[in-house]
Amino acid sequence: MTNCFEGYFLNPLEQFSIFSVKACLTSNFTTSLIIHTFIIFGSLYFAQTKIMLSNGSQWVWFKIIDLIKGSYYKNTQLKISSYIPLFLFLFIFILFNNLFGLIPFSYAITSSLALNFYIILSIFSMINIIGIIYHKWNFFNIFMPKGLPLTFTWFIIFFETVSYIARVFSLTIRLFANILSGHILQHILITFTYKLFFIKGIGQLIFIIPWVITFLVTILEIAIGFLQAYVLLILILIYFGNTINLH
Repeated sequence: MTNCFEGYFLNPLEQFSIFSVKACLTSNFTTSLIIHTFIIFGSLYFAQTKIMLSNGSQWVWFKIIDLIKGSYYKNTQLKISSYIPLFLFLFIFILFNNLFGLIPFSYAITSSLALNFYIILSIFSMINIIGIIYHKWNFFNIFMPKGLPLTFTWFIIFFETVSYIARVFSLTIRLFANILSGHILQHILITFTYKLFFIKGIGQLIFIIPWVITFLVTILEIAIGFLQAYVLLILILIYFGNTINLH
């Protein structure tokens, strides 16, 4: 068992270490989670009150809203907009944390398997509760396709239920694997570049090559962070549309 304060140099594999509960009350992960929460809600508050830093930030914000709205109406086929703020918050939260992990000495909480599972499970439970409110007991027809022979009913219901629940795990692992793998690659490249720089002679001459590669990987990770947040949102919206329309 290690202490949360040992090895303050954060790395993507820190989450797999075993810490004492007392030390982890002020751990980097806990502190990061609290800071992230305040920043997200603060950003939404300022956005709601239309307090923006510049015209550029306004343009980006409205483009994001238009993107979420278009995806919402297209994938859910709903005419009401009551649920748009929820999915807007989900997208911003995932996107911000994906990108926040690229800042030195920070931690991307979306690279945590447990936290991702909690977020996905909460959202997945919510959309199913909404589906039950909409359709009552008819909601469970989603597990039994129409025109199914009576002989295969329980067999198909079992596999439909398993595949339906598996969506939570697939979404969790998708986000976890993509974010964590990118950060592990960055950690390896940065560590290699750092050590190469302190090698006298040829090391100080060629360290620029891995440094350029690291820079390009960082740019790629920014794009991946946005893409993963958007893909997650689209899949959640599709599942939400299925619960509302019973597809």
